[in-house]
Amino acid sequence: MKSRLSFVRDRIVETYFWINGTSYNLEYSYSRIIATKVTAFMTIIDDIFDTYSSTEDSVQLAEAINRWDEDAVNVLPEYMKDIYLYLLETFHSFEDHLGPENSYRVVYLKEAFKKLVQAYSDELKWRDENYVPKTLNEHLQVSSVSIGTSVVACAIFVGMDDTTVETLNWVSSDQKLLKSFAIYTRFTNDMASAKVFMYTWRCDQLPMISLHTCILAK
Repeated sequence: MKSRLSFVRDRIVETYFWINGTSYNLEYSYSRIIATKVTAFMTIIDDIFDTYSSTEDSVQLAEAINRWDEDAVNVLPEYMKDIYLYLLETFHSFEDHLGPENSYRVVYLKEAFKKLVQAYSDELKWRDENYVPKTLNEHLQVSSVSIGTSVVACAIFVGMDDTTVETLNWVSSDQKLLKSFAIYTRFTNDMASAKVFMYTWRCDQLPMISLHTCILAK
């Protein structure tokens, strides 16, 4: 897989250590595995949207993920087909591991992942149209989703033995605590990006991930 996606950041070890900091208890081992794998997919798809693929290819990938169907692979360019099928296969392996009683949890994770990719698509449209959101709130409606905290949180809860339907409904909702954490993460991420980009690139030359930095700077 890595040889076919040479443009993708290799962050597996980094991601695992980050996830380990959020759920380090021994009994949360499977939570760490799920969250690490899901975050790795987030990185891959983010890099596809951000630095490698054309707009047309990215839109096709977003549509395929929204369908979540193996047949959707037929509309994808060759370099995306393996990663798409591996995404579906990985989520299916989560269902198998959780068993008949708990496999329903993965439905919540799929929906969170679909929302994430839709946010990537919205940002792609902003970039292509040179659109700058008119208000900070408009910006955060998309960027607080694209930062991915809701997907990671859902992944962690999916792997916990004592997770209930009520827990998953809560983590999948627009709760103030979750939204505040997403906004905090978005801002800290953008401030870190600013240190790298703002003094070396013009805003109109930045990759999509740094669109937020330009918006905040303005």
